[in-house]
Amino acid sequence: MKIYNAVKFILEFIETNLDKKFCIACLAKETGLSAIHLQRVFMMTFNVPLVKYIRLRKLSASLKKLAFYDYRIIDIAGEYGFEHEQSYIRAFKREFGITPGQFKTTGAIIKTTPPFTMDVFIDTSDGILFTPDLVIIPEMFVIGDVNHITREESVVKAPRVAREFWDTNRCKVKNAIDENVYIGLTRLLNEGRDSVYLSGMQTSSMKDVPDGMAADRLPPSEYLRFCYIGKHHYYDLNQNVMKEMYKAIDRYARENKAHLVEGAVYFERIDGAKYDGTYCYLEWFTPVSAKP
Repeated sequence: MKIYNAVKFILEFIETNLDKKFCIACLAKETGLSAIHLQRVFMMTFNVPLVKYIRLRKLSASLKKLAFYDYRIIDIAGEYGFEHEQSYIRAFKREFGITPGQFKTTGAIIKTTPPFTMDVFIDTSDGILFTPDLVIIPEMFVIGDVNHITREESVVKAPRVAREFWDTNRCKVKNAIDENVYIGLTRLLNEGRDSVYLSGMQTSSMKDVPDGMAADRLPPSEYLRFCYIGKHHYYDLNQNVMKEMYKAIDRYARENKAHLVEGAVYFERIDGAKYDGTYCYLEWFTPVSAKP
């Protein structure tokens, strides 16, 4: 099962089975992923452990029964898959700081966890692309290998020169802010027919540029940030993966009503320290401005 479909299946299964006791290994088997891989991809996607999300959904769903109806706590515990009343009470207090009984009698205000959805994700053949969030990045410097790339060769050549820099030349950059982070900076030329691609690392300044390399500066700006999770190594970010990702980004840019993507410059950011042996994580940024 594809990553997108696996996560979608898990979310829907949880919502229709809140009264069950969940077996993570059994859930994983339904998706074709191992239990470890399922929990990893869920954590990467939502930044919440799968086990914790299941517990939060059970507890959140139980709050209505506690607040609106005169159900016994033991009956509510059984309805949401807790084997014992005390198990439910301990989980409730651990999460909300009070017992179910205290919630009913004190008028306490508790924030619930609504069901997660796939509305903020775009399905791709090799992974999941998040619909973007808006971020602000201060002044940024990049030093690395500079390459002139045509539009036709961009999805093939850019991944290749990125790997060459990372394997061979990154050690030459002495003032990198984080030695695990790769930056691929693209500046479009000739109305997008050509580009200058800087495969490098973010640095603390534009000083100490190694021989044969170049430096670039990005001014402070507001950016759209897309995030991609793929079930493959970073080195397998090939032309097929990149084409599909860019197609999804272009579609979003055409359809989005709130922001205009400034296409003259963009960059990808890959933190090698986040690679867990199975899933890669890539961030893609482009400056934006409000549409008139």
